[in-house]
Amino acid sequence: MSNGRQQARPWRGESGQDVIEWSGLLILVAAIFAMLFSVGMAGTLQRAVVCALDQIFQIGPCAAAPAYPVSVSTRTVGYDGRVIIVDGGHSYTVTLTHLSNGTAQISLVNTGSVGVSARVGAEVKLGPLGGAEAQAQAGGGVYVNGSTTWTFPSWATADKYWKQISSGNSLGLAVNDGLDSSVPLAGHLLAGLFDKVTGEHGAPTQHSIDGRYLTATAAGGGVQGTASAGAGANLGSLGADIKASVSAQAGLERINSGAQKGDWQGTIRLSVDGDGSLGDALFGPHASGIGSLDGEVTVTFGPDFTPRELEVTASGDGVWEATGDGGEPPEGSAHGGTSPESGDGKGEGGEGGKSEPLLSLSHEGAGGEGGGSKFVGTLDLSDDPAAQAALEQVLEGNTSQIPVLIADMNAHGTEYVQSYHVSKSNSTWGGQVNVGGGGGAELSDGSSSACYDPPRVRQDGGPWTTTSWNTAQTC
Repeated sequence: MSNGRQQARPWRGESGQDVIEWSGLLILVAAIFAMLFSVGMAGTLQRAVVCALDQIFQIGPCAAAPAYPVSVSTRTVGYDGRVIIVDGGHSYTVTLTHLSNGTAQISLVNTGSVGVSARVGAEVKLGPLGGAEAQAQAGGGVYVNGSTTWTFPSWATADKYWKQISSGNSLGLAVNDGLDSSVPLAGHLLAGLFDKVTGEHGAPTQHSIDGRYLTATAAGGGVQGTASAGAGANLGSLGADIKASVSAQAGLERINSGAQKGDWQGTIRLSVDGDGSLGDALFGPHASGIGSLDGEVTVTFGPDFTPRELEVTASGDGVWEATGDGGEPPEGSAHGGTSPESGDGKGEGGEGGKSEPLLSLSHEGAGGEGGGSKFVGTLDLSDDPAAQAALEQVLEGNTSQIPVLIADMNAHGTEYVQSYHVSKSNSTWGGQVNVGGGGGAELSDGSSSACYDPPRVRQDGGPWTTTSWNTAQTC
């Protein structure tokens, strides 16, 4: 019969011997923790002992520290073409991220797009004194993309694969796509032959890196829009140019593998780029300052489309760039002939009107260094019905709930801010055909490398604290 007091039962190992009583173990652990905190042991040593106990007894007081970017390298390759008002293109972006916990990630995003656009322009000649011009373009369409993420146990392992996957360029991408689409079988063989002879290759895929490092794949699509404008003027040796562009995307993708398999992610992105230059007289040929602002909102949904997480990312940077190949077409632009606009057949400079080349080529290239800042905020929605309801209202177009989400993230989310030093370079080759309805194409390649400072972090509305890198975590 029971005496009213439940006896602690010993845990028995495979040998059948009594190892230790659970009640005694808990009392021992509690006593050790009480001792550590009561004697005021130094923070580093105290955490080391606590985490050692965690590893032995699996009681969970020592969670893994969050991982933040230490350095980020990006390679963007793409091409697009236009016939009259129809646009289409293919691009991919590969990103290498060194994380503060010693691991690294490589992400690949392949994007194909099709849409329509309109272009307008005007040019004024001031005779021997100079001239002025303005151009604008706006367009929209749809895109499809596939994304892949690999995770590596060390920076060195990731660096080895990064060199392989980031070595492509826009010309190789365009030729491979053209050959592959020409004849299904023969085109693929020709593309392989082209790659072997030239060393080029098409877009990377999820099979481009050893599958043991693969952590997630996803596929989706959405809508996008772009707008750009530029104006320039020159008077003698003085010149000034201003260019700006805005692009926006809204899409949805399904995660097909990895820890979040079956989940959905909806993303809205907005990017703004602009530059201004004061030409040759002050800073040499085509020197300019360029800046960019990027914002992204991502909502992760469960398989039943219940919102689980909200993430907001915003970054801005500016670099000083200098190049010898600026916005004006190079002197060696190809001219396939002239097409007089007036009916009298006079060529350029004739009395009857103005003419333009049937074919023109251009090249723009730039590079430089500068500084920037990045903000990331994450809010767990799984146990926050009020935030879920506010988000659903925002997704339905009720923008009055945005302050509610911001306040909730400030009070219950995880936020961090990092400053960084960035180096950028880009090169664009373009061709324009001015016959019939007109058309054109561009090949573009870009690279960037950013080195991040330790972040300032805030959790659940607490104070901002600064995380420090160890000596091995430097760019």
